[in-house]
Amino acid sequence: MGSVCRKILRNKHLDAVTGDTSLSRCLGVCDLTFMGIGSMVGSGIYVMTGVAAKQHAGPGIVLSFIIAAVVILMVMASYTELAASLHRTGSAYLYMYLTLGELPAFIVGFASLLLIILGGATNSRAWSAYVDSLFEDAVANFTMTHVASWDVGPPIARFPDFMAAGVIIAITLVVSAGAKCSSWFIGVFAVINVLILIFVSIVGFIYADLSNWTNPDTGGFLPFGWQGIIRGSAACFWAFSGFEVISMAVEEARNSHRDIPLSSVLVLVIVTILYVCTSASITLITSYVNIDAEAPLPSAFATRGLPWAHYIVALGPVCGLTTSMVTSLYGFSRMAYTMADDGLLFTAFSRVDSCSQVPLFSILFSGSCMALVALFFNIADIITFSVNITLINYALVAACVIMLRYKGSPNKELITVAGAEHRESEERVAGGLKHKYRRLQFIFRCQPGRWPNIALGAMVGCMLVVAMLLMLGGYKHWWTLVSALVFLLFMIILLLSMGAHHQVKRESQLQIPCVPLIPSISMFCCLLLLFANSTVSGWIGTLITLVITILIYICYGYRHSK
Repeated sequence: MGSVCRKILRNKHLDAVTGDTSLSRCLGVCDLTFMGIGSMVGSGIYVMTGVAAKQHAGPGIVLSFIIAAVVILMVMASYTELAASLHRTGSAYLYMYLTLGELPAFIVGFASLLLIILGGATNSRAWSAYVDSLFEDAVANFTMTHVASWDVGPPIARFPDFMAAGVIIAITLVVSAGAKCSSWFIGVFAVINVLILIFVSIVGFIYADLSNWTNPDTGGFLPFGWQGIIRGSAACFWAFSGFEVISMAVEEARNSHRDIPLSSVLVLVIVTILYVCTSASITLITSYVNIDAEAPLPSAFATRGLPWAHYIVALGPVCGLTTSMVTSLYGFSRMAYTMADDGLLFTAFSRVDSCSQVPLFSILFSGSCMALVALFFNIADIITFSVNITLINYALVAACVIMLRYKGSPNKELITVAGAEHRESEERVAGGLKHKYRRLQFIFRCQPGRWPNIALGAMVGCMLVVAMLLMLGGYKHWWTLVSALVFLLFMIILLLSMGAHHQVKRESQLQIPCVPLIPSISMFCCLLLLFANSTVSGWIGTLITLVITILIYICYGYRHSK
C-alpha cells in the first residue's frame, strides 16, 4: 500500500522540465496578446454586464470590473511566473505534477479536458442559436420540420444541431493548420470584437446622460451599496476567464521568458479598459433599471432610439463565441499532448504532425467529440460544475507558486529549471529558516521546505473555514464574524511563519514579488467565490467528474505513467 501511495503522489522533478519541444516556436507577443484577448473577450461581456449592472451593482459595475481585474491580476501572476519559468505547456496540470503529485495532477488535467469538451460544445450551440436568431430561427424550424426532431428531455436536444457541429468541424480544420494559423484566425475575430466594444463605448459616451449615475430615485451611483459592488465583481470575474490559453502556448512562444509576461500584462490592461468603458457607457446611456439582463447592449441602445446600433453590436457575441471555440480546441490539444507525453494518456495524443507541427490527433479527437456532443446534446444547464473546477484550478496554481518557492534541496545539489542552473549555499537553503530567525529553530525543526508546506496546508484549511462562515453563515450573526476574525488571525500568523524561511532565488527566471502574500490573497478570493457561487448541482457534477477521472487513472494512467 505504501508503494502505491508513493507512486500516485510522486512528483515530476524540476530538472525533468526542459525547454525542448517538438512544437513550432512561432508565436510572438502580438500573437499571444490576440490569443489572450480572443479567449477572454468572449460572449461573457455581452451578458455579464447586464446581469451585474441590473441585479447587483447598478452604475457601480465600473468598480466591480476594477475589483475583478485586481483579483484576476493576482491569479494571472501565478500562471505567468510558472509558465515563463518552466517553458512547458500543460498549465495547471504540469504545475500540480511538480508539487502535489501524479494523481492530483491527473485529476486537474483530465477534469480540465472534460470541461473544455463540454464548454466548446456549449459555445457552438450558443453560436448556432445566436446566428439562427438573426434569421428568425429559420434553420431550427427547417430542421425540426423536414429533418428530425424528438422530445426526450434534457440533456438530449430537441433536434440535431447541424450548424453547431459544422462550425466546430470548420474551426477544427483551422486549428489543425498550425499554431500561427490559429493565432491569425483568433486575431482577426479579436480585432472585430475589440472594435465593436470601442464603438459601444464611443456611442455610449456621446449619448451619455450623467443623471443616470446621480438620480436619487434609482439609488444613484451605488444603488445596492458596497455589498452589491462585491457581488457584482463576482459576476464580472467570469468575463476575465480564459487567460490560461497564454500559459498553454508557452511551448510555442519564440521567447517565453519575455513574451508570456508581456502579453499577459497587455491582455489584462486592454481587456480591463474595454470592460470598464463598455460598462460605463451602457449605464450612462440609460438607467440600469431599463437594461435587459440577457441583452444589455442592444437594449441600452434601443432605449435611446438607436436601434440601428443593434446590427453592429450583434456581431460581438458571434466573434466572441468563435474565438472561444478556437481557444478551446487549442487548449485541449496542448494539455492532452503534455499528459500523453508523460504516459498518462494514449501516446497518439502526443504525436506531432511533421508538416503543421501541432498535435494533430489531439486536435481532431477533441473537435470530433465537441461536434458530436453539440449535435445531439444541450448541456448548458448541467455544466454548472465548470465554475467549481475553474476556481479550484486557480487556487491550486497559486498554491503551487508558494510550494515551488520553498521547495528545499537538503543535499545542496545542483538544481536545474528549464536549463538554468542555480546553486544553494550552506547559509541559504531554499525552505530553510532565515538566519535572523535562528532562535526559533526549536519551533520550526523540520527539513528544508517542510514547514512552509505544513503552514500552507493549515492556511488553506483556515481559508475554507472563513469562506464557509462568511458565505454560508452570512454577516448577520456576530459569532460568524468573530469566528472568521479568529481564523483570519491564524492565517496571518501562518503567513508570517512562511515568510521567515528562505525562498528559491532564480536570477534568470521571472518571479513575482510579495510571495507568499499575493498567491495567498489569490487563493482566498477564489475560495470565497467558490462558496459564493456554489450550487448543489455544481458539487454533484464535480463529484461525478472526480470519480470518472480517478477510474480512468486507475485503468490506464497508473500503469502507463513514465
